[in-house]
Amino acid sequence: MRERLAAVMARRRQLVRGWIEEGMASGELVAIPANALASILLALTDGLMLHGALDPAGFRWPNIRRAIDVVLEGIAAR
Repeated sequence: MRERLAAVMARRRQLVRGWIEEGMASGELVAIPANALASILLALTDGLMLHGALDPAGFRWPNIRRAIDVVLEGIAAR
């Protein structure tokens, strides 16, 4: 089970890393360690889903979106 989950996570990280690398290559994103950012984004997603399931009133998704937009603006190339 652990190995299968690790393989799924590796594929997700590879996919997101590819998107990040494409964003850097096109000049949309600043230079940033793509694998690290992919890992952070996936962990954030997993954590938010878990917290949302455990405490549905703990936060509002529109506010999460606004906060993430602000964070992502910080890595947008200018």
